[in-house]
Amino acid sequence: MPPKASEWDLMVNAGTDKKSVNKVEPKIQPTTPVKAGVAGLAYTDEQIKDWLFKDIERSSSNVCCGIYGFDGTAKSGIALDCRTEQEIKDGYKIIVFDLDGGCAPLKVIYHDNDKNIIIKNPQVRDDAGSVDYEGTFTKLKKTLDYIEKNLSTLKIKAIVFDGIDKFLKICEYSMREDLNKTITEGVNYLYWKLRNQKYHDIMEQIKLMDVDRFFITHLKKIKDTEDWTPDWEKKTPDMMFQKLKCFKEVKVINGEKIICLKAEIEKCKTNLALEGSIFTIAEIRTTSDKKVKAIWKGLKFNKDNSVAQNIKRETNDKKI
Repeated sequence: MPPKASEWDLMVNAGTDKKSVNKVEPKIQPTTPVKAGVAGLAYTDEQIKDWLFKDIERSSSNVCCGIYGFDGTAKSGIALDCRTEQEIKDGYKIIVFDLDGGCAPLKVIYHDNDKNIIIKNPQVRDDAGSVDYEGTFTKLKKTLDYIEKNLSTLKIKAIVFDGIDKFLKICEYSMREDLNKTITEGVNYLYWKLRNQKYHDIMEQIKLMDVDRFFITHLKKIKDTEDWTPDWEKKTPDMMFQKLKCFKEVKVINGEKIICLKAEIEKCKTNLALEGSIFTIAEIRTTSDKKVKAIWKGLKFNKDNSVAQNIKRETNDKKI
């Protein structure tokens, strides 16, 4: 049997629930329409004026960040830590589309199971339990449409898309379904444009929303080399304002083992002076007598285009 629909699913799929959605109709002014390039589509002078000048003073989010690295390098932790203390008190939400399934423990353990961190896996399965790739893509698209229409009332701080590498595969398999091709069958090079179109439709829609945006992926090995690269569609970096490479360093000093989780800012369009900077995100120290202390420092991009770190979570010594 298919999984029972959650309240979130019902809200998104309904789309017209008057209790949940404040539907806003576009204002159509009785002025002379301007001819558009698409047949049957016209814009009034007033609509063009609104498009050009409405909300011109509004301060948009300056965070559109790609985060990548191997497992266990604090990628998701950085994204979930994006709110200020005041934003947390004011009830601002983080919407996480988690295809990797790794964010829930972080929410429970490090964020007191904060109800305003909303974690959803948009994956859809058919009656046989197999992944419905086209259904997954459609569900994600409809969810983003809902958020986009109601963004002004939803009080969202950030959208986190965790598992871009898996989403790219979903787009590939959805494309194969469209072409009636199995996973093992070859596909004409030109058809890969269909995969890329599906991928960029979702990525661009998220990017254009006026919230902080985080896109998280793993690293993949470059064929016939010893090098690694982010596992996403090759044009993805062009979309990002910031890029963070997360990695782990291990050292032993005076018998004490220290694991440092670090992030290098490889790109920062909002503050070029930060490019190449390396920050310690967390430290895990194990003493010679097996006591462990962990300190989380985090990394936030501020509205003034600076970055900040706060030591706000620290464990007591525990023996292992």
